Amino acid sequence: MEKIDEEGKLAIRAKLKRLNTLSLGIGAPGLLLQGMGASRSSLLFFLGSIVGTAMLIVGLAYYAQYRGRHWAFGFLGLASCLGTIILYFIGKKCLHCHASHGFRASTCTNCGAPLAS
Repeated sequence: MEKIDEEGKLAIRAKLKRLNTLSLGIGAPGLLLQGMGASRSSLLFFLGSIVGTAMLIVGLAYYAQYRGRHWAFGFLGLASCLGTIILYFIGKKCLHCHASHGFRASTCTNCGAPLAS
């Protein structure tokens, strides 16, 4: 695979930033709603927990894409915080050449594209 040019790197950085923003913007409030619903016993809090779980799944689906993985990894949100931790430690894939890397890698060794942080 040939190395990526600077324009391609900028496009990947922009995509990574968008996916990370969506992940945090949807997933973090979902995690909070999920936690609040689990701590109370009323119907309103139960519904909040359901909505929070759905938001966490969507947020983790964006996070999985951010790390170069399939969106279906977002279903790890059913495991709440544990799913988030598991998704973090699963290796990354390059958004340009789809090469696999460890979870600490910051640049693709195959094509030079930036990876998720």
